[in-house]
Amino acid sequence: DFRQPDGNCASGAPCSRATMFSIDEQAKTATLVWQHDVGVYAPFIGSIQVLPGGHVEYDIGTFGGAAQARVQEVTMDDAANVVWQLDVADSYVYRAFRIPSLYPGVQW
Repeated sequence: DFRQPDGNCASGAPCSRATMFSIDEQAKTATLVWQHDVGVYAPFIGSIQVLPGGHVEYDIGTFGGAAQARVQEVTMDDAANVVWQLDVADSYVYRAFRIPSLYPGVQW
């Protein structure tokens, strides 16, 4: 099941998870290697990627019954500590990607 009930969501409602799988194409299996309860229910859209430094960045394309979204970078461990977060109002987000600075000589 993609969504699991968790106490972080209102009234014990299901929460969405950010997940990473190891894929064995020969055996046709997928093994869950990391997961994080994102604390909200996202009914559709989103993406996830491992960043060069080993953290995970994912977007919750919409949640809360309104056009709002969240992008988070978290540590890829059991704690999944938030390193960076962007909240977006009045819009959906699909496939958020980190890009280098658009300004010469400036790195984020």
